[in-house]
Amino acid sequence: MSRSLLILAMDHDIHADAVHDLVQRQGHQSYRLDPEVLWTPPEEFDPDAEWLPSGSMSWALSQDAHLSSLRWREQNIDLMNVGAVFCRNFQFAKAHDRAPIEKQLQYSEMRAGLYGLFRTLSNCFWMNDPSLEEGIDNKMVQSIDARYAGLKVPKTLVTNDESSARKFIESCDGGAIIKQLSAIGLVDENSEETETFGFFTSSVTKEAMEHLDEVKHAPCLFQEDIPKKADIRATVVGDRIFAHAIDSQSREASKTDFRREIDLPISNFEFPDETGSRLIKLLKEWGIIFAACDFVLTPDDELIFLEANVTGNWLWMENGDSHPILDEVVRLLSFKLR
Repeated sequence: MSRSLLILAMDHDIHADAVHDLVQRQGHQSYRLDPEVLWTPPEEFDPDAEWLPSGSMSWALSQDAHLSSLRWREQNIDLMNVGAVFCRNFQFAKAHDRAPIEKQLQYSEMRAGLYGLFRTLSNCFWMNDPSLEEGIDNKMVQSIDARYAGLKVPKTLVTNDESSARKFIESCDGGAIIKQLSAIGLVDENSEETETFGFFTSSVTKEAMEHLDEVKHAPCLFQEDIPKKADIRATVVGDRIFAHAIDSQSREASKTDFRREIDLPISNFEFPDETGSRLIKLLKEWGIIFAACDFVLTPDDELIFLEANVTGNWLWMENGDSHPILDEVVRLLSFKLR
């Protein structure tokens, strides 16, 4: 009897949708859910209220047996038969800060129950294991590990000390950039208009230097501004690397951060064997199966490691009828379902 795939992802995640659909077309059972969604029904039906999926879990253990199951919307999932987990979201619903204490407790118990239910799937193949992601999903950790692995990394400073920041910036002959240290964008839904807080990588300008004292409020990540020929996205799936060159230098807005432009020219890139071996070795040391890794390609064709996004997107690089990254993701997951 074949085993099933469990996908943990946000409801509106086209990558999770693509994996789910392809696995099912190959004849395997696939379940898809968003652990961050409230999974108990409203106490009273209100036709004007947002619909919330109902769910129920059952986990039993004795000296002789272990049973685990989950009902989520219309899906009845025998967790004992799950062979692989494709995990792109391991966040759980939280009560509002101003919610009553009993509601806070309810949400806390929901989180603990779901967390335990999923984490006891220890005999499954995880892409990726969230406990391992948590340990390395940090730019500082990744940079030092990449250097130890033999990858080239940019000169970097993380500080909230104005004097240290100024000295570092002045030491960068080609200028410096500032990056967001964390990986999240914060959304303020309480303002008149929903606002998202976060920022693109930017050059440290003369104007910015006049306000450098503001770094005292929080640590900032500064790096030397490395001349670019292109940005390279190396998507690692198991032992394979799918590399693409992003022509970020063809437009002014994307020269420092290619994310500022959504339709830049993209082409396949032949990733060097030696650098590729070091990159795969690094991910294996982390225990990570999938990562979207960003590099700078210099005018001298050197590759400089920037960071690894362990839940990175890839479909935007796969045009037409060919989807080699998707195919490899599904191949690895399906192999564990036989």
